[in-house]
Amino acid sequence: GGEGRRGIMRRLAAYSQAKEELSGSPIFISNRGARVLEDDEYEALIAEIQILEAQKGKLGMIIFDTLNRNWGSGNENSTEDMTRFIGRLDNLVHRVRLIMTNS
Repeated sequence: GGEGRRGIMRRLAAYSQAKEELSGSPIFISNRGARVLEDDEYEALIAEIQILEAQKGKLGMIIFDTLNRNWGSGNENSTEDMTRFIGRLDNLVHRVRLIMTNS
């Protein structure tokens, strides 16, 4: 989420018209950005994913849109901060896979 629910809904509607119908597809949209560089919000994101997967099954894809709304503190133009952000996303994928493997 982050971009705003209305913007995401417009994108999904456009995709449905151009590519394939999405009604009935299990799509979950957050109501705010994740602020990945903030420790507490990053851990809350992982907890929410765990809850969602326990209720609905394994996630096929996680989309962060836009970078700015999901960033948190730091400078998007800093190589160090960008490396930290990408590292957190890599860790998220690894942790989610471990959660599903150990369940």
